[in-house]
Amino acid sequence: MDDQLIALLERLNLEPSGVLSPLSGGDIAEVASLETRQGTVVAKRDDPQRLAGEAEGLNALHMMPWRGVRCECPGCWARKGPGC
Repeated sequence: MDDQLIALLERLNLEPSGVLSPLSGGDIAEVASLETRQGTVVAKRDDPQRLAGEAEGLNALHMMPWRGVRCECPGCWARKGPGC
C-alpha cells in the first residue's frame, strides 16, 4: 500500500484489515479491493481525467432515488491530477 492510500484511509477513518487484492475484468487501470474493519473498499489508479469522468457517473448513481432496488454506490473519495 502506498503512502497516498494510507493517508486517504486514515482521513476517512478506515482501518485496513487485509492487503490489496488485485481485481480484473476488462479494465485497463490498476484496480484492487481492500478489506477494512468498516467494510470492503475498491481502490483504482488511472488517468486523472478518466477517473474524474467515472467519479461523475458514480456520484450521479449515488444521488439517484432507487425504488425497490438495492444499489450501494458511495461515489469517489479522492481525486488527484489536473482539474481535480
